[in-house]
Amino acid sequence: MNKDVILSNINYLCNKYSDKLDTKLSSYLNKNILPYYLLNDDAHNLNHAEYVISRSLHFADMYEGEINYNIVYTLAVYHDIAHYIDYKKHEQICAEKFFNDENLFPYFTITQRQEMREILLYHDTVQPIDKLNIYAKILRTADCDTDVQVVMQRLYNFRLRYYPLMTLGEMVEDSYKYFVVMYGERGLNINKNIIVDPSTERFKKEISILVKDKKIFTEYFIKINKISR
Repeated sequence: MNKDVILSNINYLCNKYSDKLDTKLSSYLNKNILPYYLLNDDAHNLNHAEYVISRSLHFADMYEGEINYNIVYTLAVYHDIAHYIDYKKHEQICAEKFFNDENLFPYFTITQRQEMREILLYHDTVQPIDKLNIYAKILRTADCDTDVQVVMQRLYNFRLRYYPLMTLGEMVEDSYKYFVVMYGERGLNINKNIIVDPSTERFKKEISILVKDKKIFTEYFIKINKISR
């Protein structure tokens, strides 16, 4: 991960959307909030932040005319900043950090902030689509991986960070169980993909093979992460 390159890419996006984004807001978020991703595990680092930001803005363009880009961008930046504190409670921590950030008060009404806190609080939890507003749909879809290789790397890096004493066999077994829960036919991450996107449809087809065959999953997991047996 090249921090300077990623931050440069994000700043480029902000400049590209300068007619829709408040530059003082994006500057504040980029300088003061994005650095928290440097403290996270490799599955939730700056690379991931850039990915979610880019996809969020892309999806926002699909609804141009009814979208507040300041809301879209702020949610994307804030969504995973607390993984390094407690990955199990990161949604709650992110939501409260956002809501209590006085530097954001001038940019959003209290109603908007309450709605944004709710979106952050449940962005990793599957909810009925009819309960989600457009901003929740954008964040949830943007936060879903669409590259099988990246998924494998995230599975591995997460376990290296939080379960370093696992054997390779235990790591593969634990990763596969999680993988099936998240990416199986009724998987949580599969069903978080609400906005139709070509990359998502392609990803679903690729992922289905690995879900059905643990042996293929294991071989791919080891190959992608360059693990010595």
